Amino acid sequence: MNCDRQISLVILITAILLPLIAAPIAGAVSLQASEGLILTIPNQVLGLGPNVAKAPKLSLSREGKVFPLTVTGFVAGADGEMTCNVPSGLEAGHYYLFALQSGKWVKYKTLVKVLAPVVNSVNVTGDALRSGTVVTLGGLFFSQTPAISISYENSEGQPVNQPCSIVGDSSVMDSETGTSQIEVQVPDLVVSTPASCVFEVQSPNGSAFVYYANGGDQVTIRGQLISAVRQNTIKRKEVWDYLLASISDDWFFQRITEGFLYHTKLWNQKYYYDLQQWNISYWTVGATGGYVIASGVVIVPQGIAQSPLLSFQHGTMLMKKEAPTLSEGAELGFATTFASADGFLVSMPDHLGLGQSAYRAQMNLTHPYCQAEPLATAAADMLVAVKSFLSRQFPNLQLKNKLFLAGYSEGAYATMALHRELDTNTYADIPAVTASAPMDGPYSLSKVMLDKLMANTTFPVLYFAPYLLIAMDQTYKLYGDASLYIDFPFDMTVAPLINGYFSEQIVNSQMPAVPRNVLLPAIASQLTQYQGPIYDALLTNDLAPSTPPQGSWSPIAHLYVIHGQKDDCVPYANLTSATDYFTAVGAPNVQSATIDTVWANLIPGTYHAAYCPFAMGMAWSWFHNMKP
Repeated sequence: MNCDRQISLVILITAILLPLIAAPIAGAVSLQASEGLILTIPNQVLGLGPNVAKAPKLSLSREGKVFPLTVTGFVAGADGEMTCNVPSGLEAGHYYLFALQSGKWVKYKTLVKVLAPVVNSVNVTGDALRSGTVVTLGGLFFSQTPAISISYENSEGQPVNQPCSIVGDSSVMDSETGTSQIEVQVPDLVVSTPASCVFEVQSPNGSAFVYYANGGDQVTIRGQLISAVRQNTIKRKEVWDYLLASISDDWFFQRITEGFLYHTKLWNQKYYYDLQQWNISYWTVGATGGYVIASGVVIVPQGIAQSPLLSFQHGTMLMKKEAPTLSEGAELGFATTFASADGFLVSMPDHLGLGQSAYRAQMNLTHPYCQAEPLATAAADMLVAVKSFLSRQFPNLQLKNKLFLAGYSEGAYATMALHRELDTNTYADIPAVTASAPMDGPYSLSKVMLDKLMANTTFPVLYFAPYLLIAMDQTYKLYGDASLYIDFPFDMTVAPLINGYFSEQIVNSQMPAVPRNVLLPAIASQLTQYQGPIYDALLTNDLAPSTPPQGSWSPIAHLYVIHGQKDDCVPYANLTSATDYFTAVGAPNVQSATIDTVWANLIPGTYHAAYCPFAMGMAWSWFHNMKP
């Protein structure tokens, strides 16, 4: 153990034994294109006490450059916030936040994410795109008028790039909805009707690419790539700090976290590759049928000729803006370490109804929480879209014939569902699964998770119950009205909050201490007897049924089920249910691992959260030893 690691370990132990000193509280913020360069920062991010009556001066910093912010509003108090105007022309990427306090500039580890513009639709006047055609591009832009160009191939297969002109006084952005439509005129093309083309929307903070196949319906192919935007570049020397910042914004807690991570296998990672992070959007099928737009993050290692492919599924998120395309969550940090350490090309889908594709454009699209088929098909379709993305943006990067899958919590459930989907259905040019590592997932919904939900006890994650119930109701059309299965007053105080725009804290504040009490007594009685429409929906989505039906999925590839022994949110019995199922169906390459570490006992919060970095380290080490 070197000196720095010893210090980190001392800090960890000291912090547990002594009261925490005053320090800024974690609270990452993202500046989205749809927010018109206005940044809202909770006072708690800056550690401002209730007696502070005046907002400090603020600035953003990136790569040694400073960008002053203009504070336009300030609400005093611990629950208050300040609103700032941000300079235009910021490049997409991550910025650190500085505040002038007591005459000194204080640096916060807050990651302010500035996103590049998004374009998600192309509408062509007439039946085909040709010279002089008027095209409408729709999506999210910054407030400045962008420059637009079109790229395509001529009759000899050589690339051609030409500028397009904006028609009239096209509105750049609707400040109320954050959406926009810009009309552009196609220039004189060197071919009459190119088979396909790419529009590039160039703004001061970055470029968005939207893809168009000429002639015919654009919503016909699952996995069809719609758009791509580069959002960030991470140098390999920055990867570890990026992981720490994705877990917490507070320097003090980051040092605690670093000491904590020393006891995981992630500490042994060495980082070899710089990375680019891109947001893409693509077509997939929604939970209730019909095409919907989905989005996700692609992490591309630089300076490598061939990459193994890794599909990384994120865990439970209540809010649309918490998903990877809009936020800097810990799982994105973990995925980044996998990519830099072993050169993985990472496909990290936003779950349906979450992220950039749903935050503004598909606001009413509900996330199909813990529903195997829609989670799996959206993740599989993203792998298809990633292949198209690479051929467009990284034609010299080849994918190895290796595919790895990983995810934690709901992401573990989605990972196992994706493994099943890829084993049982054909996806063009996608490699067969090499190995998958689901971690602490709820594979037994109708037994293990239902028993936990219906126990007459408190539960660490109160919102789990209404989230699961409402998602199942909306997908399977069970009741149609929350008051038919959720008891008063929770049908009026809790149910309306499950729409992707309210936080865990807000939903939990309206919940009873015992989650089963949110249900009507008759519905609770049905579920305790393993009966009723909700129970049937849970049974449909079991990945580890206690009695495997005829023809049940039996994976051939290596599958490593990892679970924390004392998990207080997703019980350990999910692991035993899964291993019992795989034994019953004769799966030849399934193994399991139990996380049982005293270090998880020392971290405040749930065991479920504390186990995550240990599980990630075990999954990475397992993949790494396969020499991907």
